[in-house]
Amino acid sequence: MNRNVLESKKIKCIIGFLSFNLSSNLTNLAQNKQVNFQNILTYLNSFISIRLPQNTGINGNLSNFFLTHNEFNMNMGCPINLFHALHYYFAYTQYIYNFLISYNRFCAITSLLDIEKRWKRSLWIFVTIMFVYPMIPAGLIFFNRSYYTYVSSKDNFYISSTLGHKAIYGFLAPNLFIITIFNTVLNIKAYKKLLVLKKTLRSVPDTNLFYMSLAMFGIDSFLAVLSTFKAIIFLLELKNSSEFFERLVDWIDLLVPFASDALTLTQPLLLLYFSSTLRQKCIERLPFLKVFLNNRFFVRSRNMHQELTKY
Repeated sequence: MNRNVLESKKIKCIIGFLSFNLSSNLTNLAQNKQVNFQNILTYLNSFISIRLPQNTGINGNLSNFFLTHNEFNMNMGCPINLFHALHYYFAYTQYIYNFLISYNRFCAITSLLDIEKRWKRSLWIFVTIMFVYPMIPAGLIFFNRSYYTYVSSKDNFYISSTLGHKAIYGFLAPNLFIITIFNTVLNIKAYKKLLVLKKTLRSVPDTNLFYMSLAMFGIDSFLAVLSTFKAIIFLLELKNSSEFFERLVDWIDLLVPFASDALTLTQPLLLLYFSSTLRQKCIERLPFLKVFLNNRFFVRSRNMHQELTKY
């Protein structure tokens, strides 16, 4: 196998392992247990749906498992369709959750009076949608049959479903695109309102979570673009029409795990950046960070504590 491909696989595994360990520590500190548990579960599930198949060659230790769980095996011992369905279920819930962060910041900035009461009254509706709506596309995958396919040109495996790529991405891409559009509008309006407040010297609400939502919006947009391109390619059956589209799909498949990592791990990393309280807690939990005890970054306050206690 090409040396560069091997190195790329090693780098992806190392980055993913380190990011997951950091995320696990930070999510325990953030006190947002339900969402953070899902972040960890999402990452673990991705090993079965993306990471291990993409990083296993025909001579790999797990190749026999992937080869036996193929399209023609009707008696699979492993519920691959469940892990495949969870992969997309978590993707939808993460996007909706990030939308809620953008919507919350938009409300806080544009409607400064009585925002917390109104937000709490309507929150249960959004939370219900966040967990129930993704069951529709995930259910379509779950009630079909998922399996692994070997790609000789790349010497790795990928997960697929009898539902077909057209149906999966034909449903996924429009949803991600619509959510991204809403996030774009919310963030632009919130940013414009902030500029007006600063020019008129009026009281400006804490903007840390707003900047967090902007960062998550950038990642959401990147993954939405990848999904949209892939959906167009599959819906119009362009993959085999030219070498360009074939290579484009290969690049999308290569970038998706990194974008998925960013989507999953962004929140705890941004909380670490914006909150001196969390940084201090990290020093207490992780002994090797004690050398930074007097570092300005770890002791600098960003007034995030009140924001964290709302969630």
